[in-house]
Amino acid sequence: MNRQVYEFLRPWTIEHAIGYLYSTSLFIRRLLGDRQTAFEESVTDSLAIDPTGHFT
Repeated sequence: MNRQVYEFLRPWTIEHAIGYLYSTSLFIRRLLGDRQTAFEESVTDSLAIDPTGHFT
């Protein structure tokens, strides 16, 4: 079995990252319920590496 690994850089914004997290689970918004805003704020605080809000 041959395995190939492709590596590439992808520019992200915090909004893209949050959207990606939501897209990986069909039920995450329902499970978060009224904690959705707190979840998004936590992700934003964790990923705010660059003052522009962009990271790779």
